[in-house]
Amino acid sequence: MSYEFIPISFIVIFTYLITYILYNENEITKVTHIRIWNIIILIISLILLSIGLILTALIEYGIDSTLAYTILFWHVEVGIALVSIAFIHIYLYRKSFKKITLRL
Repeated sequence: MSYEFIPISFIVIFTYLITYILYNENEITKVTHIRIWNIIILIISLILLSIGLILTALIEYGIDSTLAYTILFWHVEVGIALVSIAFIHIYLYRKSFKKITLRL
């Protein structure tokens, strides 16, 4: 089973660039730009959480089927998208991130 890291990361970066360009062109406000990405992060996190819980239930009850492998595939794909968004988020808020991590 191969995972599509580059295409998914490209889609995330391309989507971010679209909203960023719209923000720079004053088509949307900064608040709207941030809200869009907060909603995207929320939706992707909920999908990842739901798929993870389904996988956990399948493993816990010993259900071995091709459905489990399909769900695992999508769990990893959605996780790749979330990691890509996390890297963008850390880059954008690197000053705050540095302050938080250096305090520890």
